[in-house]
Amino acid sequence: MSKSLSAWVTELETRMHDVAGLWCRTLARTIACRPTRRRNAPRSYGLEQLEARQLLTANLGLAHAPIYDTPALQLSTSEVIKTLSAGEQNAGGKGTASAPALKNYVYSVVGNAGDATYVDGTTVKIVNPTSSGLALVGGGTDVDEAFRWMGAKANGGDFVVLRATGTGAYNSYIDALVPALDSVATLVISTVAGAYDSFVVQKIQEAEAIFIAGGDQADYINLWRNTPLEAAIYDALARHAPIGGTSAGLAVLSEFDFTAQGGTITSAEALANPYDSRVILDSGFVNDGDFDTAKSGQHSVLQYLDNLVTDSHFQQRDRMGRLITFMARIDQDPASDPFPRGIGINEQTALLVDEDGTARVVGNPIIVSRKLSAADQQRAVYLLSATATSIMSVNASGLTYKDILVAKADVGDTFNLDTWFAGSGVSTYHISAENGVLSSDQFVDKKLIY
Repeated sequence: MSKSLSAWVTELETRMHDVAGLWCRTLARTIACRPTRRRNAPRSYGLEQLEARQLLTANLGLAHAPIYDTPALQLSTSEVIKTLSAGEQNAGGKGTASAPALKNYVYSVVGNAGDATYVDGTTVKIVNPTSSGLALVGGGTDVDEAFRWMGAKANGGDFVVLRATGTGAYNSYIDALVPALDSVATLVISTVAGAYDSFVVQKIQEAEAIFIAGGDQADYINLWRNTPLEAAIYDALARHAPIGGTSAGLAVLSEFDFTAQGGTITSAEALANPYDSRVILDSGFVNDGDFDTAKSGQHSVLQYLDNLVTDSHFQQRDRMGRLITFMARIDQDPASDPFPRGIGINEQTALLVDEDGTARVVGNPIIVSRKLSAADQQRAVYLLSATATSIMSVNASGLTYKDILVAKADVGDTFNLDTWFAGSGVSTYHISAENGVLSSDQFVDKKLIY
């Protein structure tokens, strides 16, 4: 059936708005120019604050259009229109390369666009062995040390960033931090078909490091779960490629993921009703159980996130209550192991986990300002575990779930995720939810002291 005239007009208006939005962002350095809200734009539920390096968002309707790295934003309006029509993808940095922007994915790379291999006579060999690891990042401004650590483990190989919306701006950032890498590439996969694409699968299979960017974890679960893309991640992990994620990318690395498929939820809302329709937990995407099935009895570094749920922007968005609620729901799952665990990570903070389970906390320097005190910028990780007395009950007044052991690790502190044993510098305390209200010796004047 052909489109009506009004439908064509609406589509034309939408396309022109998107181009105008790009043009405004190009001029934003010199004039105050903000795109207006799109008419009839779809609601973006469960959307985390997009990280600083994501230059375009799905809110502008660009999830299925070419998404540009920094150099492309310098184009004139006419060039932007021409490039959108041609479906070209620009990439910047050393040894630049580009590929056509397909409907199913957008690919950009700096460095070697091929696999990190070399030829010795007639034999093709992998450049260097990799070392497994987990980089668990709490969102906000990216943590340089986390990428240096992952890059060192990639050992001169290919670093691949995965996202459902956004740009390839991570490419030049990571390349500058770890210039020894063979390449840094970004795959923006915004459709289910893209998760089945052979090019996408091959690039992930060949990766020596994988990082899942921030955004909306509902996209990752809806588009990528139980696809060849997920299987390709397991192929890379089997070769001991390190893996990491920030914000939404962190949320999908644990065995149990808060999916945000029904929208985001605050601590107060979750504590008041742990069976709120928005409290959706999934265990079907990127976990060691699926890796074990795919790789016939092997285990990956993801095993340290078994029976566990993660959360990001932890102190900054006051998420202790909702993380405890997620743990309580896991505790009620008859298929889960007893004593569920949780990891909450503050912004600009990362927990770096080696292949034996030993972990340390790193973070960006604290810059005290009039708007943000040092207390509001803590670089800390919170490791929660249920105890034998952590019995969940729910009544009209909310969640009761007592005696959760909390280990708080600051920058430089260490912890072992394999034995769940606190190392140097870690402080511990207990926290409980009773009738929807948190209590702990960490409270002062009824405020939780993170």
